[in-house]
Formats: sequence, C-alpha cells, structure tokens
Amino acid sequence: MDSMTGFGRGEEQGPNFKALVEVKSVNHRFRDIRLRISPPLSSLEREIHKAIEGRFKRGSFDIWVSHKTQGPSSQGGMDSQKIKDYLTHIKALCEEVGVPLHAFAGDFLGGQFAVEVSGEKEKEVAALVRKALDKALSSLGESRRREGLALCELLGRHLENYASHLAPIRAKAQDFGPIIREKLMEKCRRFGQSLPGEEDAGFHREVIYYLEKMDIDEEIGRIEGHLATLKDLLKRPGPKGREMDFLIQELGRETNTIGQKSELGQISKAIVQMKVQLEKMREQALNME
Repeated sequence: MDSMTGFGRGEEQGPNFKALVEVKSVNHRFRDIRLRISPPLSSLEREIHKAIEGRFKRGSFDIWVSHKTQGPSSQGGMDSQKIKDYLTHIKALCEEVGVPLHAFAGDFLGGQFAVEVSGEKEKEVAALVRKALDKALSSLGESRRREGLALCELLGRHLENYASHLAPIRAKAQDFGPIIREKLMEKCRRFGQSLPGEEDAGFHREVIYYLEKMDIDEEIGRIEGHLATLKDLLKRPGPKGREMDFLIQELGRETNTIGQKSELGQISKAIVQMKVQLEKMREQALNME
C-alpha cells in the first residue's frame, strides 16, 4: 500500500554537465503533474510526463529539472560569460549617455542567460536527465511506500478501535425487547393508564412495532461485512485509496443509522467513539494511492 505523499531526488554527473531532478508528491483525487524545467530541456517534457504516468496512478506531482556545466564558465545553469558580455555592453552604453548602471542578481535569471545546450552536448544533458529522473522516481516510490506502510498501521489500529466499540452495541441489541416493554409500561403508569396484561395483543403489537423500528441487526451485519473487506484491502497490494474511501463512507452511513434508531445511552456513547475512529480513518485514507 502506497501513500500519495513523498519526495524523491536524483542526480547524475557527466564529463561536461550535471543534471538534478527533484520530485514532490501530495494527495490528489486524480493525477496532476506540474513540471519546472529549464528551456534547453523542454523537449523532454512529454517523456517526463509519461515516466510519471507509468509509475504512479494518483497524486499531485511537482517536478524540478535543472542542469549546470562542469566548469568555471557557468554556475547553476547560468552562463557566466553571457552575463559578463551583457554587463560590459550595458556599462558602455550607460557611460555614453551618463546614466548610472544598476544591476541585480535577479536580472540574470531569464532564459537568455542560461547555458546553451546543442548538438552532442544536448544529447549528453538529455541522457543525464533521464538517469536522474529514474533515480528520483525510484526514490519517490520508496518514500511513498514507507509512508504507505505507516498509514496502513494507523488505519489498522483505528479499524480495531472502531470494531471494539461495535461489540457492546451488538450485545446490547439483544436487550431491546425487555427495554421497550419497560418503557411502554412506564408510559402507562405515567399517564394513569391501566397496565396491560401479559396476553394483551395491542400491547404486544406496540412492542413489536418499536422493536422493528429499533432493529439494528441488518446494520450490524453490513458493518461487519465492510470491516472484513477493509481488513482484506489493507493486506492487498496496489492502489486502493478510492475503494477504501467508499467503504469508510458506507461505514459512516450504517453507524449514523444505528445512532438514529437507538436512544440507549450506552449505544449512543459507542456511536460517538465509532465516529471519531471513522474520521481518523478518513483522514488517513485521503493520502492513500
């Protein structure tokens, strides 16, 4: 089981260039890819998209791809010689018209000052980026896998806690008959009505009516089925975030129905705790691929 949250980094160094790829992913309903790449490498955009699509099903991905030369003429992907030539030319113009020269580091971050890559050098950089990308995506996959295992453990604990609060509800459901009879008898006493006898058919119909309204056996059965499916799901490999989200929603519906049907204090307290565990499971499931 993989999380959608993770980070990966890959670096490759050649005789003339160094390539760096960094990838960050967070949860997303589908798959969203945002790529930041220096202009000389823009031809690799589609290839990078396909590489991510081939490895990951869901998530929001931010990818940074950069390169720099292995030499004194360039730093961080910027061509030092281009910057020097530009400043020399601008300085001469400023002196000619009597205008002071003001230059800032941010002025040279545009593409016109980037290291030019063409011909054989372009092939070298592209090959380095591909290797760095493969490392970064493998690293991201491992990161998401580790995070997924941790989430799986948390989900398992929340699932067990939820089930532990279901047990007293299941036991209490068997006591509804005597409880309803006592409540109806109490109403008779409160309003000064004669107490019904053991053979009073009308009284028994009322008891059966309220028992049917309060019956939660079907809800308990469906909850137990969903719990079993969730436990199996946690053990299965592959993407399962959407299926898990659906099952948690179904558990929420059945839990709410039991809470609406029963007025017993013990059951109401258990329902509150079950809802707490469901909310925790929902938060964790949002990060699952």
